Amino acid sequence: MQKKSLTVWMFIVVTILSVGVDTAAGKKQSQQEQLQETEKYISWQRQKIEDSYIGRSIDLRLRAEGEIRLLEVADKAIYRPLDVQAEVAETVLQINGSETVPYGRFEITTATSPKRFAVAQSRIAEVKNDILAKYEWEAVTLEKLKRYALTVGLIELEKRLKENVLAAKPEPTHGVITGIVYAEEKPSAIIDGQIVHEGETIHNVTVAKIHRDKIEFQKNDKRWKQKVRETPEAFWQ
Repeated sequence: MQKKSLTVWMFIVVTILSVGVDTAAGKKQSQQEQLQETEKYISWQRQKIEDSYIGRSIDLRLRAEGEIRLLEVADKAIYRPLDVQAEVAETVLQINGSETVPYGRFEITTATSPKRFAVAQSRIAEVKNDILAKYEWEAVTLEKLKRYALTVGLIELEKRLKENVLAAKPEPTHGVITGIVYAEEKPSAIIDGQIVHEGETIHNVTVAKIHRDKIEFQKNDKRWKQKVRETPEAFWQ
């Protein structure tokens, strides 16, 4: 699997580096096409960001609404029994003041029931306000993140992509050694982005011998040595 991946990588690199120098008109046309593709890509990214934040905003709102609905369920489940307790204590059991009478497992008082009811009602109102305040804060934060992504992040990305398209490309060269991987059994080197070994040929030049710090090349009856990043000999042409 590793060898296959390496082969694919070598193919991509060699394909890129083997492209010849275009004419001025050809370069301009190619740049225009790349710029158009860049703009399409940025437009696609912008729509993707918009859709993503719309989805996140909807999820945020639904979550807040769900929490409030649960709060309303708790409201009904808690307040109604307290209200009934107070009503029963006042009208049915005819309890006055803070007098208590056993009623099943509960002690009902006309003094405490309304207070418990009011405390519970106040607490639920506080929690509801907290939920709404949190939702508002998260919604504002989400909007800020969206605005930053669209007006800063995406703009910077578009700028870098277009600068890369318009940047002057170096002329392709033959025989540039960018690295040597030395080993006693099978040393290798990277020449023009391609991995080569002793005895192999690249650009009609044979890799005669790979040393630790240089490589010996041969082409026809010419033989020479060359180090990493050293200017290639004319024999490569």
